[in-house]
Amino acid sequence: MGLVDSVAKNRLEGLRALRDVLAEEIMAGPPGDKSVSQTAALARQLRDTLRDIEELEKAVPKGSVVDDLSRRRKSRQSRSARAAKAAGGGSK
Repeated sequence: MGLVDSVAKNRLEGLRALRDVLAEEIMAGPPGDKSVSQTAALARQLRDTLRDIEELEKAVPKGSVVDDLSRRRKSRQSRSARAAKAAGGGSK
């Protein structure tokens, strides 16, 4: 997913995409005489972006609705398997 698509999706995904772009730019190194100051500016922006990502990740609840539904389904399947085994319907 590109930077534009990520930003359109939500802020956290956009920041993650920006983090990756900034890291790539720092690794590639800007050409020219001002490369040190440009790299320093990119590094400062990367630090700010990483801090923003960390703050947003802390604010996002652990687990999504999909995770919760998956846990519930596994729990029901587990109960069904135990009930079937207790009733003598287990295949083992």
